[in-house]
Amino acid sequence: MEKYSTVILWSEADGGFVAMHPELPGCVAFGSTQAEALELLAEFREAWIDQAKDEGRELPQPIVHEYTGKFTVRISRSLHREVAAKALANGVSLNQMASQLLAGGASREVSPRTGEENEGALRS
Repeated sequence: MEKYSTVILWSEADGGFVAMHPELPGCVAFGSTQAEALELLAEFREAWIDQAKDEGRELPQPIVHEYTGKFTVRISRSLHREVAAKALANGVSLNQMASQLLAGGASREVSPRTGEENEGALRS
């Protein structure tokens, strides 16, 4: 079986978790817990695939992510200055400091719209 990407988000409006496979349009599940949403998503994925096969449709290929360890991010000048100062004070490079700060916050999910933490998570 193909390994499709899985995205799980907290829906404040619905008061639960929404899980989906981006490669499979409409393959979305809702649950009061992440585990419930994932369990339902697995059932829906199987039904989605079965229906696509029954209709003679080609199954979408999973999205393959190849991570190089490099990416570019734009930040404010003040944040750049703050992180650079922190790196200097700790005797490490700016890249090392940024990596440490990202690693420390990587387990937290923050809403890109509000900047507030929530319980959602991205998986693949």
